[in-house]
Amino acid sequence: MDKTRQPNNIGFLRLVFASGVILTHAHEQWGQGPAGRDLLQTMTGNGLTVAALCVDAFFLISGYLIVQSIRHSNDVGSYFAKRVLRIYPGFLVAFLLSALLVPMLYDRLPDLGQVWRAAILQRPEPFAIGAIMIEPNSPMWTISYEFRCYVLVALLATFGQLDQRALLLKATAIAFALFCICNIPGVYWRVEQFRFDPLIDMTVGAPYPALRFLSAFGLGGCAYLYRAELEALTGRLAAVAGALALAALFYRPIAQPAAMLGGGLLLHWAAFRANFGALQRINDRFDISYGTYLYGFPLGILWSFAALPFPFYVAATLTSAWAMGALSWTLVERPAQRWKERLTRKASAIA
Repeated sequence: MDKTRQPNNIGFLRLVFASGVILTHAHEQWGQGPAGRDLLQTMTGNGLTVAALCVDAFFLISGYLIVQSIRHSNDVGSYFAKRVLRIYPGFLVAFLLSALLVPMLYDRLPDLGQVWRAAILQRPEPFAIGAIMIEPNSPMWTISYEFRCYVLVALLATFGQLDQRALLLKATAIAFALFCICNIPGVYWRVEQFRFDPLIDMTVGAPYPALRFLSAFGLGGCAYLYRAELEALTGRLAAVAGALALAALFYRPIAQPAAMLGGGLLLHWAAFRANFGALQRINDRFDISYGTYLYGFPLGILWSFAALPFPFYVAATLTSAWAMGALSWTLVERPAQRWKERLTRKASAIA
């Protein structure tokens, strides 16, 4: 898709996916039993959650937009500056608030040593309340994998590999094939539990999520590189692909790979081809999706102390997360975005 045809529904879809992550965690945080399982878990009984698919969708969208971003950047340095200014300020504020304030909900002072030891772009460290480990902000763990994908794109651009789209498609296919293998029964648990040595783990992450997110991000990036070919994708074909992915959700070994492929085609059509009418304006220029994602989990912890009925608990968590997303955009992300725009203009003037 060229510059004259910007995506219409990206902002709305990202807000939907951020809200979907909150819905899954709301079930987990509010209680056990039927309320402890989200809709997808209840339907399929195989442990796959709405949140997992929503995060995969985030990476599919991100792959498309980040490859587009570096292709429209003057150099790798300006690309990195834009990416850091987009995700790091909001992340840092949410990280500190979660690490410092969530322990206080349990009448505990935060362990400042733990806060400083927690690596940047990692989630705050859990702490124990009796025999229970409390996560201050569980979804934050995905941000480090997002940033690793940014680094990989920069390396590919530096060595001129982003112009080799057939090669990148093959590399993505290999990563995706490895991810499919990792989902085979008997292989999954071994790979999912495996961890590299600390230095390697800090660099590339754990093998299962690394392959998972690399596959989704790579498919999104290839969608950008092959965007002209995807113009042939019709709503009918996208619906068939989505229906096949939905059917595959009931068999866990192929559920996520099918969602990335079939669901990814449906997502591409919904993001760039569908006419959502007035919904297209939701979260378009006033982007609360990132803040919603960052604050949904700690706000779920906060509202769990109110002992609300589950529907009211979900409503309170969602609306307060949207409100915090708006505050994050207004007070943190948008000011950083202005620096990013100034940087882009300055780089263009120099060029």
